[in-house]
Amino acid sequence: MIYYAKKTDNQCNFNGIEVFDPARLAPALRKLKDGTLLEVTIRRRQKTRTNPQNAYYHAVIVELLGDYLGYEHEEMHDIIKNKFLIFYDDKGLPNRKSTAELTTVEMEELNERCRRWAAVDFGVSIPLPNEEI
Repeated sequence: MIYYAKKTDNQCNFNGIEVFDPARLAPALRKLKDGTLLEVTIRRRQKTRTNPQNAYYHAVIVELLGDYLGYEHEEMHDIIKNKFLIFYDDKGLPNRKSTAELTTVEMEELNERCRRWAAVDFGVSIPLPNEEI
């Protein structure tokens, strides 16, 4: 379960439940088995990638690299994710982020890393979002 909260007037509203009253969280907790380990994180919510960022990534970066390297769209997308979005969990096991999970800043960092990789390794110039092809 993921809940999003909004802080107002020194209170934290958690899907309509005021967090300072733990008893009001009981309905959500009842859905879990006894002994279930929970993780509660409080942090500022960041915006996920925008539709224009995603469209640029797929239509320009993935397409240009895929055309140059001879891969279909989904193959190229997987290659990029394997190259740039692998991380290791607490047990040292590899995991891969989805581009849908990226914040706007992380998405632009991915786009920049792809542009640099294309230029340095393949001599492919990928235009910036505001440039014409």
